[in-house]
Amino acid sequence: MLSDFYTSNITRKVVVLTNGTHSRNSVKSWASSGTFSARIEQLSGREVIYDESKKPLETHRGYCASTVTVAYVDRWNDGTNTFKITRVNLVENRTSSHHYEIGLLLV
Repeated sequence: MLSDFYTSNITRKVVVLTNGTHSRNSVKSWASSGTFSARIEQLSGREVIYDESKKPLETHRGYCASTVTVAYVDRWNDGTNTFKITRVNLVENRTSSHHYEIGLLLV
């Protein structure tokens, strides 16, 4: 089972805006919003996704239970590395949601 390979020290970081709105003048900072179990794997050279200017869009792939809240504006931190969420794919089996497969960019 995929969850057997999860580690429990992934920290979800959420954006905090200084003036409380999403205006252009807002200053962003990051605040921890708890930990959860997930797995983060580095993509091979053939799997890395690049944009048209050859900048990487996705360098790692994350897996977590479908009960974890995932938002594109959040960051994941595994203790030493911080990742931006670039893609979210809900993997389903025949009866229910199974897990998320998440594209991550090392920032």
